[in-house]
Amino acid sequence: MSVDSDSDTHFDEHDGTEKSEVSGAEDTTDPTLDTIVELATDAFQAKQYEWFVKWQWVKAEARLVRKSILVTALATLAAFTLACCCWLLINAGLAAGLHSLTMPIAGIVGVLLVLNASLCWLAWQTAKGALEKVSLSGMIEAAFAKPQPQQKTKDNRHD
Repeated sequence: MSVDSDSDTHFDEHDGTEKSEVSGAEDTTDPTLDTIVELATDAFQAKQYEWFVKWQWVKAEARLVRKSILVTALATLAAFTLACCCWLLINAGLAAGLHSLTMPIAGIVGVLLVLNASLCWLAWQTAKGALEKVSLSGMIEAAFAKPQPQQKTKDNRHD
């Protein structure tokens, strides 16, 4: 087989003739309508499968979130129940101790009422302070806030 370097012709050994290489549209066949429809259908089915897989993933994540919320709620309920039982036992123990000191019932009720009210107020203030420090808007601001540039101070000089 011989190839002429100046032209795009090749010698065909089978029939002994030279054939020129044709570039462009004659070498490629135009796709038929059936081919186009088949390719479009395949692309559509692939996109449908992709969305199906994403939807399955979202559903699995939603199930996981529901289970997490249920577990958290049950754990919170169990902790609350345990705390209430302990609170009642402590109150009963204090009442029994005060009664053994021959304190009148009205005095026992008053002491326990003041003690419980002050502890409830303390718990309320603690929860309110925690809510101010740890809130959803605070977390969003912390996640998306731009870092603040450091200001120069006497102790923190940038030379």
